[in-house]
Amino acid sequence: MLPLLAVLGAGVPAAQAADGDGAVDRLTVTVGASGYMTHDGTWELTCHPAGGNHPWPQPACDHLDGMPGDDPFAPVPADAVCTDQYGGPAVGRISGTWKGRPVEAVYSRVNGCEMGRWDGMVPVLLHTEGAQMPLAYRDLPDSRPELFAPALPLSPEATPGLAPTPPSS
Repeated sequence: MLPLLAVLGAGVPAAQAADGDGAVDRLTVTVGASGYMTHDGTWELTCHPAGGNHPWPQPACDHLDGMPGDDPFAPVPADAVCTDQYGGPAVGRISGTWKGRPVEAVYSRVNGCEMGRWDGMVPVLLHTEGAQMPLAYRDLPDSRPELFAPALPLSPEATPGLAPTPPSS
């Protein structure tokens, strides 16, 4: 029986490698209106091993692996008290599968809580204009210097499904 299992397992491509729980970690990351033309777009991120066309797959996977709690993609709690500040028009979405669970998370910078949630997800979500790259990631190899070019204005409505929900009064 063991030789048969070895033969069946040998055909699994590296891009479909699984984490310790046997789940494939594959995420689609979409960012719009970030303030940097090359930060806006859609990237695929696979982890264990790190891969895909995400600009920083290994740091992004390491970041997700190191996040506390059961759900690094959890929304801001409905009863959270958030500062009334605006962090810009950036919008993002992360969808796919992480640790065997489906992921469907939307990000914005419409108040202090949402800004903190976004900033806590860098380098998975790329940083935005007006928000600094966290110190831990500032020394990443700069293989894509164009990531820091100013963006052309982009409306969140131009990217379907990314427009943030207006805060409720």
